Amino acid sequence: MKYSLMSLTMGNLLKVSKPSILQLNLCKMMGFAKEDPSIAEVIEFLNSKGIPMKNGDMSFEDLVKFASEAGYDAIDFMSYHFEIGGDEAKAILDKYNMKISGSCIIAPFINCVNDEQFDKLFAESCEVIDRLAKAGCKNLLLMPTMYTIDKGISEDQAYANMIKGIKACMEYAKKLGIVQNLETLESSSVPLGSDEHMARFFNDVPELKYAHDTGNLLVANMDPAEMYEKFKDRVATVHFKDFNYVDRRTPSQTPDGKFIATCDLGTGLVDFKKQLQLLKRDNYQGYILLEGAVRHFGDSKAEAIETLKYFKDLEAEVG
Repeated sequence: MKYSLMSLTMGNLLKVSKPSILQLNLCKMMGFAKEDPSIAEVIEFLNSKGIPMKNGDMSFEDLVKFASEAGYDAIDFMSYHFEIGGDEAKAILDKYNMKISGSCIIAPFINCVNDEQFDKLFAESCEVIDRLAKAGCKNLLLMPTMYTIDKGISEDQAYANMIKGIKACMEYAKKLGIVQNLETLESSSVPLGSDEHMARFFNDVPELKYAHDTGNLLVANMDPAEMYEKFKDRVATVHFKDFNYVDRRTPSQTPDGKFIATCDLGTGLVDFKKQLQLLKRDNYQGYILLEGAVRHFGDSKAEAIETLKYFKDLEAEVG
């Protein structure tokens, strides 16, 4: 199997010049109203609210070099971690014999209420897609939503907005040789969590591929193995992520009222040995993105190394 290191798992080690859409969304939920805040202002605010964050000093090249030396085959980037030009990125990747296995763009088309909002999101997405194409990336996960639907937007309109954004970005990415895919969302507040939701998207956008995330679909009480079997012919990439039930309120709640949260890989509800067996059975040739860690040392680099070893050992057991 080929394994890819997710930029998100390196957390606070990465150096960025501006806040991410996830950080800005957190700030908005907590009442931080300043327009266009700096990364320093966002980090200071979130720290004051008990959410520990910092801006690290690891550059794009530092991350690529680390992943290569740790034994990974590629890197998968959240788009907000991919700040350099595509040509520069390609040169660095080639230097370390690495690839970008894929990238995730979070573009909340779901809540667009007018053409101006849509056009802005689409233009921003296209700018990232251009840089990814120059860097040699062939796989794009476009998430057309955040975790909630804004007030005043019906579920039908929200779905139509997502479809419009997906189709527009797919048409653009296709011209650059990039395949676009979609994964379930770990939220019951948006119609993008179950097999029925995914089937609807695939029916309306036949060329759309499936990013099989083993964790997110647990929020909808979906079994990862069953989900894979339903959409295996569409799988473009695989994300290994784990969830477990918790005795506290979290943003993710199952249909039967249980709260669920991400956990160390291999300690939750996902049977990763079964997942590897299915992938080997089907001669899966894509990348497995390791989204999380097998244990927490308080050291993201040590966790990344240990996580890769864990899955290679597990793969050897599967045979």
